[in-house]
Amino acid sequence: MPTPSVGRPPSPPGPVLEALRAHLAADYRRQITAAVREQHDEGSCPEMKETGRRLLSQMQPR
Repeated sequence: MPTPSVGRPPSPPGPVLEALRAHLAADYRRQITAAVREQHDEGSCPEMKETGRRLLSQMQPR
C-alpha cells in the first residue's frame, strides 16, 4: 500500500465507501429502533424511550 505524500489532502470518500456508511447507519438505526420497541413492549420507563428517540435523531443522515 503506497504511503500518501506529505501535505496531500485525503481523497474524498468514493461511492463504495459512501454506500457502506449509509448502509451501516441504516442498520444501526434499525437495531436501535427494534431495541426501543422491544423495551417499550416490556413496559419500560418513558426516559428509556426518550433516550432511544434522541439516539435515533442524532443518527439521521445529514
